[in-house]
Amino acid sequence: MNMARWALLLMTAWLLAGAIGCERDGEQAGLPPPNEEPPLAVGFMNIAWRTAKTDTEFQRELEKRLNVTFTPSFIPRSDYEQKLKVALTTGQIPDLVQLLPDGPQHYTSVQVKAIEDGMFADLTPYIRSASFARDYPNLASYPASVWDKLTYKGKIYGIPRYLEPETFDGFYMRRDLLDAGGMKLPETVDELADTLIRLSSPPDRYGLEIGGAKALDGPGLKSVSVAFTGVMNWGVDDKGNFTYQNFMPEYRQYLLWLKKLYDAKAIDPEFALGADADAYKKGEAAAKAHRWHSYAPADNPRMTTVPFAAHVNPAADSVLIPPVRGPRGWAVDANIGFYTQTVIRAEGNEGQIPRYLKLIDRLAAPEYRELVTHGVEGVHHYIKDGRKNNLPRFEEDCVACWGWFQHEARDIMADTLQRGLKRPEEFAQTVDTIYARYKEMGLTNPHYSLESDTLMTRWGNFTKDLNDNRVKVVMGIMTLEQWDDYVDGLVASDIYKDIQHELKAAWEQSQ
Repeated sequence: MNMARWALLLMTAWLLAGAIGCERDGEQAGLPPPNEEPPLAVGFMNIAWRTAKTDTEFQRELEKRLNVTFTPSFIPRSDYEQKLKVALTTGQIPDLVQLLPDGPQHYTSVQVKAIEDGMFADLTPYIRSASFARDYPNLASYPASVWDKLTYKGKIYGIPRYLEPETFDGFYMRRDLLDAGGMKLPETVDELADTLIRLSSPPDRYGLEIGGAKALDGPGLKSVSVAFTGVMNWGVDDKGNFTYQNFMPEYRQYLLWLKKLYDAKAIDPEFALGADADAYKKGEAAAKAHRWHSYAPADNPRMTTVPFAAHVNPAADSVLIPPVRGPRGWAVDANIGFYTQTVIRAEGNEGQIPRYLKLIDRLAAPEYRELVTHGVEGVHHYIKDGRKNNLPRFEEDCVACWGWFQHEARDIMADTLQRGLKRPEEFAQTVDTIYARYKEMGLTNPHYSLESDTLMTRWGNFTKDLNDNRVKVVMGIMTLEQWDDYVDGLVASDIYKDIQHELKAAWEQSQ
């Protein structure tokens, strides 16, 4: 045998030995068995509702269970919209992106441009597939109407998140402060304002928490504006004529209601800056308009969806008040059915879309919600009398942070009641009252099922001064006459008329 053949045989043997050795090393290192896929790399940007903590033992446990490696970017809610806009404008987005609605439509003009530029994967072939329920059973449990509302020009790009009841706004007040002052629950918008003023003790405690300029037209306070206008976002008459709520003459009364609170120092004077979205939680506000499940007190304070901060008086207690009445009806809302949505980056993820959908389907499973609600038994919670009670490690590992990433179509009432509320019957009865008064109002958001290109592409720039001008009226910087001039200019514009025309045409086709 010549030297060349010897060299070849020796080299082959060495390579085989090395390959086998590497394979054994890989098995010892815990690499996936040959029949399993390697972990899916998942970068994402997501709202953080408080300070987030990542790279924890819980995150690693989660990655193991889901067969992924996360590169999370939890961004504070106050910064999220701007950072999302920059990411979409530059095209520098991670694999999964949480989109926020803005104003009266669920896609902003920047998001529409991103769709049209092909930035997001088209999910229609998967969502509309005959095998959708088999392949993604948890996502398939979403109501069909939710998917329909997400459709843009016949295609679906987003996966709805934080599915919400058809009416979800609530108004929480400090029960202990009401009792101490001998005050009853308010029943009208005027009584509500007077009660908030009486509960104020500035600067230590304001009557009402308002977390920024947009909050005046956001979830919670939006329901109060409905009590003055009788309309949620867009109103439509029986002939298909659309009117935007903020431009109605009755909306002025809502702004004056807020101005009364501001003048009486029942609102933080720096509210427009997003003064503190946790003022109620910190005991620095006596009331908060939010979702009806958020602050329902549990026997174990750790089980309250949003508990009071540790330094707040242990006697602090919350009460969900029934909707108050205004000139045009009850303070209730009408929801689109979800709060935000998740999109998948198209570029670089070709062929991986089913895996991302499988992941999101698992994030929509009841098991995931249970895991991020209580963590791992013996580490993050213990069980007593058949009920799970969270331990301090639950907070230390920021287990709840991963609850911000869930997609489950859950029963929020059942979820809230299972937390062991102090007064479950009272809470359930109040929510029943919210629903009854919502039904009485007959509210709808008719524009969500209609297409208006002008509304989708021009609304953001068209109303760019709307948030600031609301604030100016509340703070007394803009008079009502100046507000009227501003609104009249918008209503008389070609853009507004085009939106009305397009909505009416789409409405007539839908009848």
